[in-house]
Amino acid sequence: MFAENKKLSLKQFERVFLIEIFGTFSLTMPTLVTRGFGYNGIYAFLFGILLAGIYLLFLLGVRRRLRGTSLYFERSFHVFGKRTILFLYFIRFVIKNAYTMLLFVSLIGDTILKGQGKIRILIPFIVICAYVAYQGIETRGRVLEVLYFFIFVPLLLVILLSIPEISYAEWIPKGAFHGKEFLKTSYIVLLSYSPMEFLLFESGYFEEVERKEIGRQEGAVTKKNTIAKMAGKGFARTSFFHIVIFLVTIGLFGVTLTKDSLWSALAMMETAKLPADFISRLDILLIAFWIFSLFGVTSGYSTYSMWLLKDVWKEKRKGVMLAIFFSLSGLLTLLLPDIETSTALYFRYLGVIDFPIAIIIPILSMVFYKRKYRERSIEM
Repeated sequence: MFAENKKLSLKQFERVFLIEIFGTFSLTMPTLVTRGFGYNGIYAFLFGILLAGIYLLFLLGVRRRLRGTSLYFERSFHVFGKRTILFLYFIRFVIKNAYTMLLFVSLIGDTILKGQGKIRILIPFIVICAYVAYQGIETRGRVLEVLYFFIFVPLLLVILLSIPEISYAEWIPKGAFHGKEFLKTSYIVLLSYSPMEFLLFESGYFEEVERKEIGRQEGAVTKKNTIAKMAGKGFARTSFFHIVIFLVTIGLFGVTLTKDSLWSALAMMETAKLPADFISRLDILLIAFWIFSLFGVTSGYSTYSMWLLKDVWKEKRKGVMLAIFFSLSGLLTLLLPDIETSTALYFRYLGVIDFPIAIIIPILSMVFYKRKYRERSIEM
């Protein structure tokens, strides 16, 4: 079986959790929101974040109610059957990973390596993500912890340098308020937080760390550091950066220009200039920022997909599992159309199929597992 260490701290869990939920859509969020709700986008954006907060509470509630197992999936196996759960989650993660890799390929192809084919950009990225996933949770956690500082320090610098160029009048909502578009756009924002589902995988590996952390505190009452609090901090910081990036992008380019390109937030870097001649343009920092963010998300999908199959195949099959996962997701990435069309299709898939599955399985697992557990207790 896999070597499962629990050497990561809860602080490292917070940073990993933050990068996972921030990485995929932070770059495209201003465009998606303004396309959905125009000049009133801030309303839908904030309401979508509120819905995402409720979703986080739901995930934490699932974790708390199904506690006592190393992985949440052990409970769902009892309710739905192992093969059904493995198939559903594996296919879902292949699809989500394919889109994440398409974002990476499109970003690099439109900026650093213009004119290069998908395969040339994709293969090195797959190799790095597969290597980190193969090494296990400790390696992945420590890599993302280092990237945490590399990612957010330059981002804060760019935001601060962009403030003098902002037109605050662009922040003022105006125009008709349409309820249908409001709800639809808010749902898109909620869907962008779907990687929070990783919490159901990670929390089991941190339960022992959490118990030790609580045990060190007097009376174990205050619970200064728990998975719930670390997840809450990660969510709050992610939402803060999402809001700031949205406001800065809108303030710099206005709603009309922001709608035009899926990479509107990328142009934010071109307006931010350092006072000295150290770097004339900072857009390369933003590109590097999202490269590492997308790396964090992709390595997550591959790691957790491998965990799903760990009870089926032994340790020596880890490489085979990763090869299958990346072969399928890589092939799908190559078959997907352009990034604009794929983004529309992907959010349709998330809203109609993927996110409902992510809600229904935990709910039914809680309800029917408890019922089965009570029935067994009565029989005994």
